[in-house]
Parts: sequence; structure tokens; C-alpha cells
Amino acid sequence: MNSTRLAQVFGITVLVGLLLVGCSGSGESYSILDRSPEASDNLPQDVLGDGALFDEDGARFVGEHESTKFWLVPVADGDGVCLVVYPVDGDRMAGCGAMTGLTLSGPTSEYSVVPDGLDGPSGSTKISENVFLTSN
Repeated sequence: MNSTRLAQVFGITVLVGLLLVGCSGSGESYSILDRSPEASDNLPQDVLGDGALFDEDGARFVGEHESTKFWLVPVADGDGVCLVVYPVDGDRMAGCGAMTGLTLSGPTSEYSVVPDGLDGPSGSTKISENVFLTSN
């Protein structure tokens, strides 16, 4: 996917997700974002230019599923969370939403992000404590 297409997908999903940020409650957390950074937490170079709305230094690698890598990233203003979905081949995407969680839909898959301690959607595949594949 070229960087223009990634920017378009990212821009649309961030806009929708940020509309929900104002509805966030207090107390939701993502403990993965509190741990010290590791080398695997670095976002791919072609994602970095599109990250104006999220805190790239706060990115944390959360897992891999079927050759697709996933990162959780705090929103730049600290009042939300973003998911970066980076398959080896195919459409890469990112989206941000409230600390209460978000759903990110792409051309072939849908993902849900939930705060610590909450279950993922029924029938979903767990990628990490916070990230679930809800349809494929």
C-alpha cells in the first residue's frame, strides 16, 4: 500500500475514532502503554509520517497474527488510544478512539480494542490482552 492510501485510510478512521473520544470515561487503562519501550515497539518507517495524531514514542508492539503486526499507541493529547495494523502484504491501517475502546474496520478484517480487564467481543480471536480480531 502506498503512503497516500495509508494516509487516506488513517485519516478517515482517525476522524471517526476521535469523534468518540469525548465520550470516554475515567479509569480505563492499557498497562502495555506503561511499560518501558523495547526495540520491537518502533513503528515501521512508512507509518511514522502519518502519526501526527498519535504519540509515536508511546507505541507498544502488542502482537502478531497471520503475518500482521499490531501496535497500541496513545493519542498525542493523552486522551485516547490508537491501533496500528500492519500486514506484510495488504492494506495497512490505523485508527484512534476513546480510552473506552475502539473498533477498526478495513477491507478484509475488523479489530476491537478494549481496556485492561475486559473481555473481547464474543467469537473474536485474541491477539493480545487488548486487541481482538472480530471478523476476517
